[in-house]
Amino acid sequence: MLKFLIKIILGIALFFALVFLPAGTLNWPEAWLFIGIYAVYALFVFPYLQKRSPKLIETRTTLRKTKSWDVSIMVAFSLLMVALLVLTGFDAVRYGWNDVPLPLKAAGFLGIVLGLILAFLVMRENPFASKAEEVQKGQKVISTGLYGHVRHPMYAAFSVMFVSLPLALGSYWGVLPAIGIVIVMCIRMKLEEKMLCKELKGYKEYMKKVKWRMVPGVW
Repeated sequence: MLKFLIKIILGIALFFALVFLPAGTLNWPEAWLFIGIYAVYALFVFPYLQKRSPKLIETRTTLRKTKSWDVSIMVAFSLLMVALLVLTGFDAVRYGWNDVPLPLKAAGFLGIVLGLILAFLVMRENPFASKAEEVQKGQKVISTGLYGHVRHPMYAAFSVMFVSLPLALGSYWGVLPAIGIVIVMCIRMKLEEKMLCKELKGYKEYMKKVKWRMVPGVW
């Protein structure tokens, strides 16, 4: 649990640097609101998960070996995430390239909260929700909860959050790298499914049962 708390603090610190430095000021209420929302979420959700599924917390806090193809994907993801935060800081505060209306900012924050709730429901349902591309010892196919509707609810949750974040903070330009992140996650998702079909018993049958990857009735 301590490692996870340290990781959360480091993540917030990195976010702080990548957002406030490009903005050139700490006077950015929307960014502080996001930090507050995430901090409250982390303080309530992760102690709960530590009690319910300590193995999940362990797998999500340790550096684990992943597939070789996943390394390139995670590099692309990281670069796009940096671009998202830096562009958002430039756009929303330092240069003021765009003026996002308050209702759209509010919708962005609702999207962030929705994404966080979905991510929590996924982690509560799936103790094997590792960040690395791996099949864990004793892993089984999860087909309950959100997994009964889409095969990759965590990617769906992250997609909602990443697209909503720049809008909540007041940036249109930040949406462009956010869309890039969603595309990268879709590529990772398809490669992940190929791996799971080969390495996880019952996954092919699960794919036949649950036909949609992220959005029911769409894809």
